[in-house]
Amino acid sequence: MTWSPEGLTAWATSWSGLGVARLRHTLAAGRVTSKTEAADYATATYDPRWHRIVREALRIRVGGPSLYANPWRRRADMLGFLRQTSSYT
Repeated sequence: MTWSPEGLTAWATSWSGLGVARLRHTLAAGRVTSKTEAADYATATYDPRWHRIVREALRIRVGGPSLYANPWRRRADMLGFLRQTSSYT
């Protein structure tokens, strides 16, 4: 794990996590989809290990209490999710 501040912000978590999920869902659905639809798609499609970070990204977008007490853990999960989703074909 790299210890740098990139990706620590809530904005980075929401933008990147939901952005990648939205691109994947758009390709699967054959139409442009919303980030909320993409979050639903991600939790239905990806391993449960990634559901927390997807829900956190959506939570940042719509509000509510954080699912993470530690921003470094959130960042690590976000980066893991991005790596995982980039390897799907």
